[in-house]
Amino acid sequence: MGRFLTLLLLTAFACATSAQAQPANAVWSAEDRHEVMTALQTTRKDLLDLVKPLSERQFFHRLDAKGWSANDIVEHLGLIEEG
Repeated sequence: MGRFLTLLLLTAFACATSAQAQPANAVWSAEDRHEVMTALQTTRKDLLDLVKPLSERQFFHRLDAKGWSANDIVEHLGLIEEG
């Protein structure tokens, strides 16, 4: 479970910081876009592979009232992905 939460947190951090790291007028080469899309697809697959074996109880469990469950994090990433 620790590996799962680590991956989720790193993915959330990467999504949050990547939007801020590039200037609005940055131009990405085709190679850059391909590399980023490949990395995102791999990360998405890794995330789904980590979530699949979780029981419903594990998936919705929060460590405390302020913490996020795995479901909260996955839902948040999905909303970000949709734009």
